[in-house]
Amino acid sequence: MSIYTGGGDKGKTSLLSGERVSKADPRVEAYGTLDELTAQLGMCRAHLDQFPACAPFVEMIVNIQRDLFRVGMQLSSSPKYWSKLPAPIDGDDIQSLEEAIDILEKAFGLPGFFVSPGRTLAGATLHVARTICRRAERQAWAASGDAESCALLLKYINRLSDLLFSLSWVAEIRILLTEELSHGNHDAHL
Repeated sequence: MSIYTGGGDKGKTSLLSGERVSKADPRVEAYGTLDELTAQLGMCRAHLDQFPACAPFVEMIVNIQRDLFRVGMQLSSSPKYWSKLPAPIDGDDIQSLEEAIDILEKAFGLPGFFVSPGRTLAGATLHVARTICRRAERQAWAASGDAESCALLLKYINRLSDLLFSLSWVAEIRILLTEELSHGNHDAHL
């Protein structure tokens, strides 16, 4: 079997549920952007993996990437097909994101100012992921057609962008604190 089939050479692709649609279909745009987000999160993992203080975030991102495959499966099929999927996004997934946000906010608070990305490469890559997530959310809204059947999916993507903001904020704090400690300020604590 080859990676290329030629089936999309005329601008059409198959959804998971079997329908053939234009490659410019809003659903294809939405799940394509989720694919981009998954790849960007891989960049985030690679950068965060260099800092032991950020190890919990690496594991969190792996789980998010797995969830994004589930979200993509839903977006690449019609809602009536979702019951055939192994694990559609549900309220528990949203609750997990909210609990992670609450833990991060309780431990590190929120910035009281506009955050300009770039103090650390890891934090900046998380901000890029957040903006891709926001684009995916807009595209998912455009593709949803029936927002009621997609409500949990749309809420998940919205909450994920909030988590990515929180992660970028906390990762930068941990990385900058680690750098400060490595330069001789041993009174600070992680």
